[in-house]
Amino acid sequence: MGEGIDEKRINFLPAEKINLEKFDCRGRILDIGGGGEGIIARRFGERVIAIDLSREELEEVPVNNSLRIEMDARDLKFLDEEFLTVTSFFSFMYMTPDDQNKVIQEIFRVMKADGEFYLWDIEIKPHDGREKDVIALDLGVTMDGEEIKTGYGVYWPGKEQSPESIVKMGKKAGFRIVEVAEKANSFFVKMKK
Repeated sequence: MGEGIDEKRINFLPAEKINLEKFDCRGRILDIGGGGEGIIARRFGERVIAIDLSREELEEVPVNNSLRIEMDARDLKFLDEEFLTVTSFFSFMYMTPDDQNKVIQEIFRVMKADGEFYLWDIEIKPHDGREKDVIALDLGVTMDGEEIKTGYGVYWPGKEQSPESIVKMGKKAGFRIVEVAEKANSFFVKMKK
């Protein structure tokens, strides 16, 4: 994030850290927006089917044994009840609320009974009207004995997102909310079918 963008436009939130050392999940994993750094694919390798709208983002994922597929999460090309685990690591911030709703409904459809959906993302408060029109978060992700330094940013005006908005969509789709954890500028939500 930030490549080719004037840094004067970027509202950098204080950096955060996420520790995935002890994070584990069951079965085959569908990773929504799994391109770029490919954090989930790096952690779980061949168990992961990473989908992303962008072929370029998928090609950026460090080589591992995951399966990478160019696909729109609003229209998943999987049969019903295929996955025990679905993840989304800082991908919902790039979607409109309507698209988020569609994606959560699709996740519910392709998830097996008792399946779990894990979502990490940035909290985006309403734009303050100032000249900074991009909001960004630098992130350190600890897993497998190393820290991966990365960052996520998105055009800010018209973008709002909170754990509450995601939880509301999850409940509407039929999920039961198991856990919500908030940091200063990011959050984690675990849902169960």
